[in-house]
Amino acid sequence: MPGVMDSVPWPEPFLRFALPLGLANLDFLAVLSETGCELNVRFYDKFILHMILPVGCLIMIVLAYMIAKLCCIKKGDVEKEVKVKEISSKATILIILCLYPGLSTKIFTMFKCKSIDGIEDGQLLVEDYAQTCNIGEHATYQLLAIIFLCLYVIGIPASMFILLWRNKKHLHDESSSKHHLIKNALGGMYSQYEPKYWWFEIFLLLNKTMMCGGLVMFKPGTSIQVLVATFIMLCHLLVVKDLKPYESDGEDYSSFLSSLTLTLTTLGAFALITDNPDPTKKTFDSDALAYVMVGISVSCITSQIGIAIFFDCGLWDRICGPKDGGGSGGDGEMTKVTPILLNEEGVDGGEMRKSNAEQAWN
Repeated sequence: MPGVMDSVPWPEPFLRFALPLGLANLDFLAVLSETGCELNVRFYDKFILHMILPVGCLIMIVLAYMIAKLCCIKKGDVEKEVKVKEISSKATILIILCLYPGLSTKIFTMFKCKSIDGIEDGQLLVEDYAQTCNIGEHATYQLLAIIFLCLYVIGIPASMFILLWRNKKHLHDESSSKHHLIKNALGGMYSQYEPKYWWFEIFLLLNKTMMCGGLVMFKPGTSIQVLVATFIMLCHLLVVKDLKPYESDGEDYSSFLSSLTLTLTTLGAFALITDNPDPTKKTFDSDALAYVMVGISVSCITSQIGIAIFFDCGLWDRICGPKDGGGSGGDGEMTKVTPILLNEEGVDGGEMRKSNAEQAWN
């Protein structure tokens, strides 16, 4: 948010908390350049490094897979080879989803220009005021940004949708001959959602595109930009709350809390940007609001960890015991075993079977 909505007068306490979280998008250069002067890298260079980062990550995953196949898998061990392929596929999807917000932001930022009073040479690039927009070096990088826009911002969601759509009938049909293969390869895109919401990961990517990329271009520097961000997150919050798309209740709670936190943060940003710009006439303490926003985010992160431990890891069930009472079975269920025994003549011994059944049951 500090990078996309840079016109908001974010308080220092919030920036100190928020900027390091950019590591979640694997944007190391942005974090270092924003938090100190030790690293000075041109925006164009950071752009190129960020654009080739997905390729570098994919190469590392391929190398890891090849090394595992050569050193850790015995010849003919099909089960282990399939497992390694599944892990590689999940790692690839995870890396792409983590990189996607940062890629969108960097690409759209290349088109973010601004007119400055007193400078008649044209608009300047917001990320580097030494660069004049639409001419020379910037025009070349704009062309590269359009290529990467098609490749990443449009290409990743479109590819995911096409893959899921073409294999829709195999996603959850365990009787299908392709089900196991599809689940191993694409399970990271849909297996966490209920069957009717197989497309929800695409919806999340579109939300990230609007929040991390589209907002960069939409009325930058105005309160309208922040208001639109609030509207987008509010719609996302309502969709998540209404659909409850995840298989796990814990993930539904996590998704709702995350959306709520982002919505409240955008509301805080709107309050900051619409406050009186005269420091002597501030209507509220921005640092106090910053600590409230940080507290909301910390509470969200803490809740996520708690949900993962108590719900996803089953700790809640262990503490509260089985949901269905009765019997002394550890899992709350009783299975009655009735062995069928034959007498010496090979005929079903009814009484003997009943006696043995009762004994087994006891």
